[in-house]
Amino acid sequence: MLKFIQFINEEFLLEAKDTEWGLKKTDAGKMHEVLTGGLVNHYGSVYQKNKSKGHEAAHKAASQAISSPPRAATKSGTKIANIEHMAQFKDEKANKSAKEWHEHLSKGLSQEHYDNHLAHAQHAAKNIISHAHEQGMTDIKKAHFTANEKDIERLTGGKDSSKKGNNSDIVVEHGHKEKGGGFHGVSLKSGGSSKLFNPGMGKIAKVIDSAHERTTGKKGTMSETMDKADKDSMAAHHKVLVKHASTLSSHFGSSHVKHDKAAGTVNVSEHALDTMRYAHERMTSKNPEKTRVKELKGVSNDKVKKLGGIYGEVRDAKLTSYKHPASSSLHKHLKNIFSATGGKAKQAQHEVISNLTNTPVRDESNMKVMRHNTEMTKSGRSSKITYGLGDSAHATHKYELKHSGITNEIVGKDKKGNKTMHLRVVADASPTHGSGAGTRKGLHVWDVMKE
Repeated sequence: MLKFIQFINEEFLLEAKDTEWGLKKTDAGKMHEVLTGGLVNHYGSVYQKNKSKGHEAAHKAASQAISSPPRAATKSGTKIANIEHMAQFKDEKANKSAKEWHEHLSKGLSQEHYDNHLAHAQHAAKNIISHAHEQGMTDIKKAHFTANEKDIERLTGGKDSSKKGNNSDIVVEHGHKEKGGGFHGVSLKSGGSSKLFNPGMGKIAKVIDSAHERTTGKKGTMSETMDKADKDSMAAHHKVLVKHASTLSSHFGSSHVKHDKAAGTVNVSEHALDTMRYAHERMTSKNPEKTRVKELKGVSNDKVKKLGGIYGEVRDAKLTSYKHPASSSLHKHLKNIFSATGGKAKQAQHEVISNLTNTPVRDESNMKVMRHNTEMTKSGRSSKITYGLGDSAHATHKYELKHSGITNEIVGKDKKGNKTMHLRVVADASPTHGSGAGTRKGLHVWDVMKE
């Protein structure tokens, strides 16, 4: 089973469908945030207006309001939910409020695609509200769009912050001050993946090196290893593209392929790289005639083989130059860190788990942060709610580590031998456009116990 999982990770790590109901995955994720948060906020607004009638009446009115929200037509004619969106905070990087994000992302969507996004968000919002009620938080007031690093600190008056491990996408405000100061965080996910986090290699290497020195007394060398691997990966990336520069230029043209002969580099555009990746998908698919038909329209079978082959060479080069060194270095350091004992060692181990999963051990006085994942399957939508995996480190007595290829597995067990956690950590350095440095050098972390 492990060999099969390793094959899947190495061969198809980032080859999954990259769109969702008419939007790129990243934009679909943002739509899920602003729509789900908007619906929870709309629920809170209606609930408060009807609160004097009693909880049951207010809940019924608010639930109806988000089940069948009023609609407003966009310029393209698509009817979108006309709800009371989260008023704060504005996404400063994008210069958009939650309402503006919703309107922006809805542009150009078909009615069917938009309705799918709305149904997904409605399912999530209702599940979040139901869970809040189960936890004794019935007096829901509003939701906040915490898009900036400083938002949670501003919202809580400095009592909580992203620096304290709060990774909430939205924060639900309620009238029960004894519970998290009247706030409950939500980290929103969409899809069936058990992937928890994608920590950047630079940051995690520093955390690993620090933990290694504190637990063993010896300086960690993972950062040094990754710096070398990064340079080797860049060189390998360009070596392959230079080798095939004439083929790439012939197909895509000079606007998409920049060959600097003096520097020995070839920079390809996002369009060119995507086409190469789609060609590789078709080459390796069991049903090539049905794979990426729209994206590869007009590209001959011969060109598909050539472009897909080049993409495969680039990816294989990165496997050798980056993924394997990264995985081996990670295993060596983790083995030393998790075999250490004592108070300082346990603290360092907690820190590593927290950084790998982005679910740190948090102070009991802070607001709770749920990880809410909404999945669409053949049988319909379902939601899963979990809380900080970092808290599992408290119950862990010992760790077992496994390493194979580019995959590391961390298994935690309590004193009775019961499994407390099981993480799969996979090194990644997928081909990127531009200079080849890109932003895809990092780790992918899965919670195997949720699979």
